[in-house]
Amino acid sequence: MKSNSPSVDLQISGSIAKIILSNEEHRNAMTRTMWSQLAEHCTALASSRDIRAVVIEGKGTDAFASGADISEFGESRRTADQTAAYHETIQTALDAITAIPCPVIARIHGFCIGAGTAIALTCGMRTRPSVTESQQQSLGLVTTLIGCATSCRSSARPTLRKCS
Repeated sequence: MKSNSPSVDLQISGSIAKIILSNEEHRNAMTRTMWSQLAEHCTALASSRDIRAVVIEGKGTDAFASGADISEFGESRRTADQTAAYHETIQTALDAITAIPCPVIARIHGFCIGAGTAIALTCGMRTRPSVTESQQQSLGLVTTLIGCATSCRSSARPTLRKCS
């Protein structure tokens, strides 16, 4: 059963943290609340000495993240000030991902559009399930572009701390 409440969930197993983008009814489209939760989780992980790697993935099998959840735009982006605040929330989350000192991996499956692409490109590494060449062509995928772009704000990743 799909969840009705969009969220960003954090699971930690040993030294691996998993961040799950969860808004299945909208193909994991990011709400403003989800952006804030993503920033909170990443900020906490950045200061943890026990985490050696972070994996970000979408809940379910349909999407990593299909963009911004436009259903909330009428309320949250009516004025220029609201729009600026919305974009600052996004940038705070992307900066928080970049501040994590250990490897951050985007595990991409299904749709990865708009906001999903911003998250994936901010991660240091991106991975996807195996897809054959004929499947790529029939789906119109351009997988050679995954990993070629730099972070949304900066191409520099922070220095990784030694994982001992």
